[in-house]
Amino acid sequence: MGALFPDNGLLIGGDRDVTHGSGDRLYSLAQDMAPGEDRRKLAEFARGALTHGVDPPALDYYSDEAYRGLERGYSFELARPYAERAAEICRLPTALGWWKAHNFVEMGTELVLARSWPELGSAASRLLADPEPLRGVIGLMSRELELGPPEFILESFPRMLPFLVLEEVTPENLAVAYERQVRHRHEVQEIDLAGAAELLEECAADVEATFAEFLGYVEPRVAELMEGYPPLE
Repeated sequence: MGALFPDNGLLIGGDRDVTHGSGDRLYSLAQDMAPGEDRRKLAEFARGALTHGVDPPALDYYSDEAYRGLERGYSFELARPYAERAAEICRLPTALGWWKAHNFVEMGTELVLARSWPELGSAASRLLADPEPLRGVIGLMSRELELGPPEFILESFPRMLPFLVLEEVTPENLAVAYERQVRHRHEVQEIDLAGAAELLEECAADVEATFAEFLGYVEPRVAELMEGYPPLE
């Protein structure tokens, strides 16, 4: 759940820098707690958020911000040729095209992963549908990050599900879910679903050709980062 949390800013209205930099703050909060179940759960949630985050550098840092000395991260660089096309598909200004295109690369990555490890989506779906076991963690987190009342944050996790495709992951289903995101963020009622599905397949092919190299670069760096954030009791 911690690894899914940074992208929950879509629903809780949190600043991306806050959610994608929350792991270190939450882990520090856990360190200051007395040993016990709440401390252990908060630390595990924080560790998940750390693996996803941007500050300190983890997966989204290398995917979005910087990768191998390039201008931007892996997903943005793969998305560069598709920026104008993504803007047209989403019926948005060209200035937003590169960001939207990087979303298509991310969804293409989801397509590749789902084809290899379909069980991951089912596990994530079960966690999001029932966040109640983390009620205590959410209470601590809401006070630390000032993102809203605990109940509001707790209820936001199952509300993520319509914006995701975790089972029956196909380009067509991803396109429909992404249309919901674009509608939520930009009040665009319809995107070009057929064009989106076609672009997703192309992005998935790009990811298949390069993802092993990306993981080979990122995994040891994230593993080294996590050595500084061991599990707590």
